[in-house]
Amino acid sequence: MFKVKLKATLWHMLLSLVIFTCIIAMFYCGSYAAPLAQAVGFWSIALLILLTVIVIGPCITFLVYRPNKSSLKFDLSFLVILQLAALGWGVFSLYDARPVWIVHSVDRFELIQNNDLYIAETIPKQNEFTTPPQFFAQVAAIELSKDNTQRQEDLSNAIFSGLTLSMQPSRYVSYQQVQTVALRNAHSLQELNQFNSRADVDEILKKYPNSQAYIPLRAKQQDQVVLVDAKGDIVKIVNLRPWD
Repeated sequence: MFKVKLKATLWHMLLSLVIFTCIIAMFYCGSYAAPLAQAVGFWSIALLILLTVIVIGPCITFLVYRPNKSSLKFDLSFLVILQLAALGWGVFSLYDARPVWIVHSVDRFELIQNNDLYIAETIPKQNEFTTPPQFFAQVAAIELSKDNTQRQEDLSNAIFSGLTLSMQPSRYVSYQQVQTVALRNAHSLQELNQFNSRADVDEILKKYPNSQAYIPLRAKQQDQVVLVDAKGDIVKIVNLRPWD
């Protein structure tokens, strides 16, 4: 009896592991491509899905599985439904929280996730930023309004409502429109040595010799660094600390 239960549990665990691996690989190679996974806490959600699908589910299978049990089909069917529901919740959570925009704002980039977006009803349909990217985060920028009243309103929204311009696609412009200003406000690569080990900085900069400066990337879980070249074009996002 024990061997039969163990075999059923192991098969359940193996199948769950295959499904889990495929889903995580799809997200990690797409919207959460490194190093953005670390920036938004991707692995915390992945671990929760892992515990639910691969550990808890098979353990319950081990407890309820008896070959001659009259209600075995019902028990296993109910367990499968619960696991699929848990897996569906996990997939939706990852999809809904996926990084969608890397938005330059004044002197930094901000990593905006899908569930951070505020979609105004008045957003022009022809706006290229109307629909968030489905698979890979894209670059955009914010250009501050020249109207003083609008700037005061934007500041008030950010302070009292937490609604920053970076969360509003209706206010996005292409990064190329602010690229000159972005480069002007960029930091010297030497500053990275103040917040990271020199060995880590040297190793990364050797991989990207075209880098001439960096711009901080603000994210929910871990801030990172955007390397730019002499024209302000983005070279690479790297997992270094941009500040204390």
